[in-house]
Amino acid sequence: ESGEFDIDKANPALRTWIDYTSKDIKAIKRASDQDLALSLQEVRANIESWERLRLRGPGQSIDYIIVTDTLEYEELVDTVSHMVPAKWDQGAPYNLYCPTNSSGSHYAVGCGGVAGGAMLHYLYTQHNFPTSYYSIPMDSLGVNYPLVAPYIDPTARYLRAVNDHMNTVYFPVGSLVLPSNLISFFDDAGYSCDYSAYNSSTVASLIRNGNPVLMLAFAGATGHYFIIDGYQLKRHVIVEDQYEQSVGPNPVTALHRYRYLYIGSPYVAFVKMNWGWYTQWDPQQPEDDGWYSLSSSWLTSEGAFDSGRYMFYNFELN
Repeated sequence: ESGEFDIDKANPALRTWIDYTSKDIKAIKRASDQDLALSLQEVRANIESWERLRLRGPGQSIDYIIVTDTLEYEELVDTVSHMVPAKWDQGAPYNLYCPTNSSGSHYAVGCGGVAGGAMLHYLYTQHNFPTSYYSIPMDSLGVNYPLVAPYIDPTARYLRAVNDHMNTVYFPVGSLVLPSNLISFFDDAGYSCDYSAYNSSTVASLIRNGNPVLMLAFAGATGHYFIIDGYQLKRHVIVEDQYEQSVGPNPVTALHRYRYLYIGSPYVAFVKMNWGWYTQWDPQQPEDDGWYSLSSSWLTSEGAFDSGRYMFYNFELN
């Protein structure tokens, strides 16, 4: 059979049903399989509801109220743990070629050398440049903790070379690298970068696009260089369901009128730091390898690095 159907001339109840059905179809198209899945309890409740309606006698009526259920939650979209491969420390054997103190012990590499060297190695993995750093092949460096032969010697020599070209000043406890010297180190290695006060929105945009950010921050009077190189993406979800529910001592949900589904844009909820401490990489009991908020305290076992935050970013080949 064939014919024409004009919805504007249809029965009002039919128009309402078509409108609700259209909204349900649109919501179903936007929803995931998980959103559409029904639990066993929901299936049983639906069967019970329709059975009660089926058993209602002819001519009987039931009063209904409109019930709206709203569920809001944060959905995990993606997780990247650490983009920078190097899991290094400042002590032995990484400091094998560092200068010695009056007692003959090697000074620690220092956070500037570890963070700067790790970032340059990461840039090499992305751009295949430089293939060597002062005659030390980049692919000869060890990146896993603990460092084992044959990677000990080239990695320790590389970190000493990095420190030399940052003009690192060694102290009995810690070291000093000026931000300007860190920038010059990258420039000499073939990369330019920007340097500015910390901005959480800029960092969020950079790391979600695969660009780690080298940081300088202070815990009290103690400064530390490290790298923000991991992130969690989340998005805000709202699910709203509206039902017709019978009025009475044993209310029955009779008709699902519509489902509204809102899915927000992904955003960076948390980040990970490459602190450059061996305790972070301890396979048995890692410390300080958790997730941090971009806008709150960065508390570690060495203090809270919450003041004097600066960032080195937008690394590009010269």
